[in-house]
Amino acid sequence: MPPRTLQPEDKRAALRRLLAYPPIAESQTLAHFLEFVAEKAIAGDARHLKEYVIATQVFNRPADFDPRLDPSVRVHARRLRERLEEYYRGPGLKDPVRILIPKGSYFPQFAPARASRRIWSRVWRWAPAALMVAVVVEAALLLWPRPAPSPSPRALPD
Repeated sequence: MPPRTLQPEDKRAALRRLLAYPPIAESQTLAHFLEFVAEKAIAGDARHLKEYVIATQVFNRPADFDPRLDPSVRVHARRLRERLEEYYRGPGLKDPVRILIPKGSYFPQFAPARASRRIWSRVWRWAPAALMVAVVVEAALLLWPRPAPSPSPRALPD
């Protein structure tokens, strides 16, 4: 069965859960940053997710903002990525939709969490069998009788 396409309401529900997560909720800057980029992505307005636009619209930097001199957007993006990782390792572990902001980008990706869980469940289902096969092969190699080495041919006299 093909995966269900995420609807805007699924994405907004994921956003609301993240905005309620205390480490994000307690930081007005991170909350505003996350909400801004997520809403732009949901609206399909990716052209506005550039460092300059985020700096001026989210962080109230002046119009002469230069990202080479002011790394604030990159710093906050890194912090937000860290909070997202914490959330999905802890309270958001079973969330049905995850919001990810890949490094090097400010455009969030919305992904159904069950897809990643399904992959890991397959890995862990076969891991014991693979380990058992490896142990049996190693034991066989160690215990299997090996033929005695054949004597080297003698050099014939000239």
